[in-house]
Amino acid sequence: MADVSVYITSGLTSSERRISPQWDIAHLKQRLEFVTGIPPADQKIWVYKTPTSNARYELKGGEETTLNEFRIAPYTRIHVENINQNSDISELESATAQDDDEPVFNLSEDQYNSMDNTVRRWKEENKLGRFDPDYQSKKSRILEEHRKLSESFEIGARCRTMNMMERRGYIRYVGIIPEIDNESYWVGVEFDEPVGKNDGSIKGKAYFRCKANHGSFVKPTLVQVGDFGIKEDEHSDDEV
Repeated sequence: MADVSVYITSGLTSSERRISPQWDIAHLKQRLEFVTGIPPADQKIWVYKTPTSNARYELKGGEETTLNEFRIAPYTRIHVENINQNSDISELESATAQDDDEPVFNLSEDQYNSMDNTVRRWKEENKLGRFDPDYQSKKSRILEEHRKLSESFEIGARCRTMNMMERRGYIRYVGIIPEIDNESYWVGVEFDEPVGKNDGSIKGKAYFRCKANHGSFVKPTLVQVGDFGIKEDEHSDDEV
C-alpha cells in the first residue's frame, strides 16, 4: 500500500511528511516525536478530515491499530497536541507564543516571586522548562529556525495559517515586534474573514493596516505560502 503525504503540525512545527497506512499507532507516535519533539506519552493526535476543513477527530485505538483503519486521505492534516503542561516543549510553546495574545498580569513580578508553592518555583527547583541548563540553547535553536523561515516569506504573498484551525489571507509583515518581545520573528497576516485579533496593530503601533479582527501576528512555523483560494464560510465547533 502506497505511502500518503500529509501535513504534520504542532504548537511549534509545521511540515509536509509521508506516512504509511501500514504503520501502527505506536510507530506513528515514534515518528511524530522526531518531527514535533513531543514524546509519544504526551501526544494527543487530531486528524483534520481535509486540508481546508476545521472538522476533526481524535486518532484513537490500540498501539497495534494500523493507520489503514482510519483511511487517512492524501494531504490530510495531522495535528499533535502536547498534553504535558510541565514539559520543556510546553515551556518553549509558551516562550514562543503562537499568536498575538498580549500578556495579562494580575500580580507584579515581585509579588509572584515572593510566593511559595507556585508553578515557577516548582519548575525552578526541579530544573524544568526555562530553568533547565539546556533551555537557552534549545530556545536559541528554535529562534534561529524561525528567522530562516521568515526570510523565505514575501510581503503580499498568499498564505494560510494552520494550527487548531485553518485561516487564509495575505502576508503583510515579517519581522521582530518589540511590543511582544525583542528576539522572536513574527508574521503579520491579513485574513480574508474576521478571524483575527487586531487591525494590524500591537499596543497602539501599526505594523500594517486592515479591518478590525482581520489581522494577527503568528509564528512562522504556522504559515504556509501557496495559491490558496478564498474559503467558503465555515464554522468550527472548537472555537467560540
